[in-house]
Amino acid sequence: MSNQCKSLIPTDEEADRIFNSMHKTTAASRHIDCSACGYYSCHDMMVAIYNGFNIKKSCLHYQMDEALRLERLSMNDPLTGIMNRSGLKNVLTHQYGNKSLTVIAADINGLKEVNDNQGHEAGDRLIVTIATCLSEVFGNSHVFRTGGDEFIAIQYDHSEEECIKSIEQLRKIMSNKKVSASLGYAFTPCYNSDFSRLQDIADKHMYEDKEYFYRMTGKIRRT
Repeated sequence: MSNQCKSLIPTDEEADRIFNSMHKTTAASRHIDCSACGYYSCHDMMVAIYNGFNIKKSCLHYQMDEALRLERLSMNDPLTGIMNRSGLKNVLTHQYGNKSLTVIAADINGLKEVNDNQGHEAGDRLIVTIATCLSEVFGNSHVFRTGGDEFIAIQYDHSEEECIKSIEQLRKIMSNKKVSASLGYAFTPCYNSDFSRLQDIADKHMYEDKEYFYRMTGKIRRT
């Protein structure tokens, strides 16, 4: 065999780096050995990539893992780590049918003022703090960032009284952290895919709460 056809063997560190780039981070994932890539083993495929004979996209399991990773990224807000509007749509497609549902709308108070006076890093910290408060009450998988300063939280299979108590708890947590958001909610005892209507009602109450906040604080609303 000519020297041009010989394969170089990567060091353990180099092999580990290639496997990790293929989303093969465990011993089991590095020994799937399905041969779909045309090689007898995942190790042989890794060596081929190291030598430039193939690319990781030829691995079927890498393709599936990468597609799942990209799907998750598309549904998550990178700043707060909670789901975004796309994540909300996905969740509504698969959950919440035929039981009580409460939609809570939250809008941060004073974000523009913080951005203007303290800088956008401070504004980002405020956004993350509000997201954390919401997640503490409703759970990380039931809170969604739907806009720059807007959030939706969902409470499933709870009574309206329980929802009101949760909102009161949220207000206390935000007060303790010296942050504020205007809140509104809409409740239905039996959810039947009328989410837009519920969100409109929750938004209406949230804007009423926002107006009350500015009246009580005497602050000028900045848009």
